[in-house]
Amino acid sequence: MSSKMIERCTVCLGRMDGRDARPLPDGRGQVRSRLCERRALLGGTCWRDLLGDVLDMDDVESIVFASPEYPSGRMGHPDPSDTEACLDLRFNDGYGINDGMPFTAWTADRMYFPACYDGSEWVASVPRHPNGEATRHVGGG
Repeated sequence: MSSKMIERCTVCLGRMDGRDARPLPDGRGQVRSRLCERRALLGGTCWRDLLGDVLDMDDVESIVFASPEYPSGRMGHPDPSDTEACLDLRFNDGYGINDGMPFTAWTADRMYFPACYDGSEWVASVPRHPNGEATRHVGGG
């Protein structure tokens, strides 16, 4: 039985193919694509980036953040009551682990919240009031 470790990308945790491996310049690991390299060097994304159009176009009535249920092991999550710091906290939105802080945002017409599949995170929304719009499955499935 072989005890060979399967090498994985530092960012997306996808399997490495030796010919694809690219070491990160700061020595924090290796990545398997230019996209993963870019995410690693830029520090992923933040909810302000992912909510960009909503924050620019809609009148956001309220955004409430919660402490992560399963912290990523990273120190320094901001206080959930500091909305601006929570919006700007950079996290890895690629596959692997849920890293973004949980939130709910309300506008006059919609409610926004994090969605996730296998650790890949994005913003989903539902109507704030009944309007006949059915909600599809959010996340995996």
